[in-house]
Amino acid sequence: MPGFVHSPLLPAAVKGTTSHELYHITDWLPTILGLAGGDTSKNFALDGHNLWPSLSTGTKSPRTEMLYNINPLCSAGQAGAPKATLRMGNFKIMSWCYEVAGIAGGNITRPVACPIDSEDCDPEFKKGPVLYNLAEDISETTNLAAKEPQLVEKMLARLAWYVSTEGGGMVEPQQWTPPYQGPNYFCKDCPLHPNGTGPGSPWLPWLDDYPDTK
Repeated sequence: MPGFVHSPLLPAAVKGTTSHELYHITDWLPTILGLAGGDTSKNFALDGHNLWPSLSTGTKSPRTEMLYNINPLCSAGQAGAPKATLRMGNFKIMSWCYEVAGIAGGNITRPVACPIDSEDCDPEFKKGPVLYNLAEDISETTNLAAKEPQLVEKMLARLAWYVSTEGGGMVEPQQWTPPYQGPNYFCKDCPLHPNGTGPGSPWLPWLDDYPDTK
């Protein structure tokens, strides 16, 4: 997504310039905190990077990859397909869905192709993960997965790392209907919020109606 930075702290040499480096919303906390003279030494490990050296000098971003999403709920959940996407440098890999061992009944961690008889997905997703070079193909028209098997393997290994304990692990994504966040969710038997299934439900203030769940 495009964005811009406006600040009197920017040196004249970089004002009005354009950068195609990779930045993410999680990078703003350490960046702004660093500019304010703070540090993150008392925080848990952050996902973000301090972007100021890159923004202020026009040099490369410290970020080399960006996780868009990983969602193992192939036929449910709030997010549609593709449900797993990762960018590394100029390359972007996507999978129609992504099974995660121990989550939503998954037995192994792997990409899941769109069912061959489905009429609701791009035919490329029926072949397996798709790979695009965003530097040369910004419209994502040419799937390079068959031509770059080693790169596909590397990026899929990175997706698997993100859901591993070492990479931070994951919990079952929120759903609109019971059990909401899996059979072990503390409010799996709670009814839907009376106002429906909007973006604020079934979160607070839905729980305010059930004192025993607070």
